[in-house]
Amino acid sequence: MQNETAGWVKSIHTMRGGGLLGLVMIGPHVTDMVEAGVLAIDSGAAVETVADGMAPHPTLSEAIRDAALVALGRAIDVPNRKPTPRP
Repeated sequence: MQNETAGWVKSIHTMRGGGLLGLVMIGPHVTDMVEAGVLAIDSGAAVETVADGMAPHPTLSEAIRDAALVALGRAIDVPNRKPTPRP
């Protein structure tokens, strides 16, 4: 997006229940995405809710949805890693 190639978004969530605890965003224009992350966290959204939400393409804010998809092992634009076994 906007001819930028560096940056990433990481979701932090509970292993049980998948409650979204936070987001780490690094890169150009991440300040344009803070509102979407704060809204998801303040509303008590689960990472699955964020992953199943709508994100227009191509937009900067779809990186938040993509991070949730990666956390669930359902990534679209990057290879999926094997899920971490739950205790």
